[in-house]
Amino acid sequence: MPGTPELAAREVKTISPSGFGLYEVCRLRWSLASAKHPHLLRSFPARELGTAYHQLIEEASRGQVAGDESSLGVRFDEIVAELDDDLRQNWLTAVWVPMGSKVRDYGLRRGRAVTLAMSVARTPETSRAAPTPFRGVEVFLEARSGLIRGKADSVWFDGDDLVITDEKSGRIRANDGSVQDAYETQLLMYAAMLAESSGEWPDRLEMESATGDRTAVAVDHARATGLLDHAIEVLTAHNESVAGGIGADALAAPSAEGCRFCDYRPGCA
Repeated sequence: MPGTPELAAREVKTISPSGFGLYEVCRLRWSLASAKHPHLLRSFPARELGTAYHQLIEEASRGQVAGDESSLGVRFDEIVAELDDDLRQNWLTAVWVPMGSKVRDYGLRRGRAVTLAMSVARTPETSRAAPTPFRGVEVFLEARSGLIRGKADSVWFDGDDLVITDEKSGRIRANDGSVQDAYETQLLMYAAMLAESSGEWPDRLEMESATGDRTAVAVDHARATGLLDHAIEVLTAHNESVAGGIGADALAAPSAEGCRFCDYRPGCA
């Protein structure tokens, strides 16, 4: 494609649970995303709306917006309007505007974002976002001397249970009804990272969709720890390959499903 930057294999300095699932899909896409290579395409409307979803929750947890339903609803609409304005600047994404009428279940997603933001607002003492170590929203975790790092959406107590919850704006389940492997891997890695960082394993792992549906993932200590081991093996092997001069073509794994949502596909030969 004329004018499209050539893609090259990139060294990856750290691994994040949120991106690690891409490794099994396409090593090239994973390495580019992990190395913060500029995206060649915007994602898709539901994922763009997910940006507003997470921004509202983070602002509420930091006390940057009033925690009542009305104020949070107004702020969500402002964030979406800003995203709409940005999307209008590109003819490829202008067709997604306004997201309020282009994203399926927009009203449910908006309502879910506001409800969750209310639950994490800083003001109540019972807030899920109570500012204690390794608790709250957007909780930074790391493991293996900082080579694995990322932010868990929320780490909180539900009664006596310590819970890691991951908010998902897209589909949680694959076509066969099973939980998507990448999402399950992500939660298990966060569980092991929390254990390594704080000495505590979570009692529950769950994913929550933008419409409020919850899906549990079993807390498997051995599997979670094994995923961290595997991540370090992957990181080491990948960087050795890059140092040895491996080309982008050798890392790419074209497939209908893998390429469908890839932000780098215009530059992939």
